[in-house]
Amino acid sequence: MAGTFNPAQPTAGTTQATASVALADHVSVPTVTSGAGVILLPGNGSDIRSVLNADQSTQLLVYPPVGSQFNGITVNLPLTLPPAKGALFVFTSPTTIMAIFS
Repeated sequence: MAGTFNPAQPTAGTTQATASVALADHVSVPTVTSGAGVILLPGNGSDIRSVLNADQSTQLLVYPPVGSQFNGITVNLPLTLPPAKGALFVFTSPTTIMAIFS
């Protein structure tokens, strides 16, 4: 898969404004603080991002870039990625993202 990878993405905050911005196109989060999240990097149509929640016990909030939405839900609303699960995010436009969970 094309793009950059970060195997040690940190998490932060409990809102989109305070969550940690992804440091690469594809990230693995080894440790999640309860209620914390990560924001995807912005993208254009057909760009792909992925997130792996490698934490075995804590859910991860994944936020779209500001002004964007996942799967037609409310703009800026996060998705919850369960422990030990991954997700693929396909940008259909800069503000619309299709989320596919493993």
